[in-house]
Amino acid sequence: MPDNVGSSQAQNPPAISTPITLPSFFSFEVHADSNAGRHWHKWLTPFEHLLVRLGINDPTRSSALLLHYAGFEVDEIFDTLSNTVTNSQYDKAVDKLNEYFLPQTSTAYEVYNFWQAKQQDGESLDTYHTRSRQLAKKCEFINVNKEIAEHITLTCTSNSLRRHALRDNFNLTPLLKTGRALELSEHQARQVEKHEAEINS
Repeated sequence: MPDNVGSSQAQNPPAISTPITLPSFFSFEVHADSNAGRHWHKWLTPFEHLLVRLGINDPTRSSALLLHYAGFEVDEIFDTLSNTVTNSQYDKAVDKLNEYFLPQTSTAYEVYNFWQAKQQDGESLDTYHTRSRQLAKKCEFINVNKEIAEHITLTCTSNSLRRHALRDNFNLTPLLKTGRALELSEHQARQVEKHEAEINS
């Protein structure tokens, strides 16, 4: 009888858990500059996308990965904030860290970044509008569309659009509509000119 037990154990050794290999992901730099709130938001969004890709929706695992990937400094900060939060409460953990980091956003710095932006050569008006709106989100403007319209008017690459906007005092909707029409006519004119040049060459 003992021989059979030993034989059974030899054939069925105890299961050994396989180590989990986590994908690489950048940690959060708490002291990168004085505008930690903006960087925290930019770090948290792709981290939550990572959780979705990994199929992780368990709050305890999500919290553990949050602190693992965010890094040692965030873990230490969390310890000072988490007297009412457990590691199994992911949403509350994120809320606590948001409360800590987001007030450190400098609105003046965000407004500065907004007004420093300029339309790049080859960048379409719609793409520039989207980029400007993303920058404006952090500026706490009272009238976002007015600020974006003025910004595009002053910093777009099209002198024709700028003249139209200054002459007619465009708000955002006619500004974008006119800009798209000018871009289309410019593209069409280049195509015709290219075709004529090829015929005449």
